[in-house]
Amino acid sequence: MKIDHVTLAGPDLSMLRARFAGVGLRTEYGGQHDNGVTHMSVLPFEDGSYIELISTVKAAQGSGSPLWAEFIEKDGGPCAWAVQTTEMDSMVQRLRRAKIAVHGPELMHRRTPEGEIARWRVAFLGDGGPGAVLPFLIEDLTPREVRVPPPPAEDRLDEEGKIREDRVLGVAAAVLAVEDLEESADLFQRGFGMAPPTVMEDDAFEAKVALFRGTPVVLAQPLTAASPLRHRLDAYGQSPACFLLRTPDLALTRKRLEVKKTAPWLRGRVAWLSPDVLGGRYLGLFGRSGNK
Repeated sequence: MKIDHVTLAGPDLSMLRARFAGVGLRTEYGGQHDNGVTHMSVLPFEDGSYIELISTVKAAQGSGSPLWAEFIEKDGGPCAWAVQTTEMDSMVQRLRRAKIAVHGPELMHRRTPEGEIARWRVAFLGDGGPGAVLPFLIEDLTPREVRVPPPPAEDRLDEEGKIREDRVLGVAAAVLAVEDLEESADLFQRGFGMAPPTVMEDDAFEAKVALFRGTPVVLAQPLTAASPLRHRLDAYGQSPACFLLRTPDLALTRKRLEVKKTAPWLRGRVAWLSPDVLGGRYLGLFGRSGNK
């Protein structure tokens, strides 16, 4: 399972882009979707994954968005994640045999600022919102670079042309807020053939957490009524709580980006990009220097 992209939503795309710029992450405008209501910006990484910022073309159209309308209207931030496939039809058949609900596949497209048309197919899994717990599947019908531009050279190379050790490599994990850890874990085991997860309690999240080793999936169930995850679930239902980004050297990346603090989490260390700048939303960085 490889993350294709993760999505964060809000009522104004310029505002979302400004927040990311405020922590040192530059996004590029990606164009308007074929639904005529939403448009997006993209933050591409060298491993091929990317962050999508999505909103409506006009703020008043929030309720008209066919996808993630509540997240757009309420500035909900993390709302979905997707995994890439080149075998959509066979994967859909296998998931249906595993008794996983599948909606689609359906065709979508987006016109880029350069005037090109990126085309793809998506299939939404499970009974919740698209990409809320189970990821949605995405398969490119046009060359991938039309939909996902390569990261700018300056994000990968320094002024001397050397590889930057403070760069962000990609999206490493989706942390999913769920009501029932065992039930959600069973979906991933049935649908994707995953081994049973490692389960532990995490004080920082006040949650019971399930880690599927070697995958980008982290499930988190709140343990207390005061847990931030509990508030998240009450506001938006089961959905991504945050995303984790991977960097080759956490200490160096912390110096380049706007980081609030480094805190122990999941038996390692994660540097959280300033949630105050990101509108109260959480993006975590981790790298080797942070796990020593």
